[in-house]
Amino acid sequence: MHEPFATAMAQSIWLPAAVLVVGVVASIAFARPVRRRR
Repeated sequence: MHEPFATAMAQSIWLPAAVLVVGVVASIAFARPVRRRR
């Protein structure tokens, strides 16, 4: 009984973290590049 509950709780913590990381990477990829001045 404890093992499935522990697995479910671990997955419920890691899934939002993974979605957040993917969102941050996507937002960095779509950000406008900074133009350098010479």
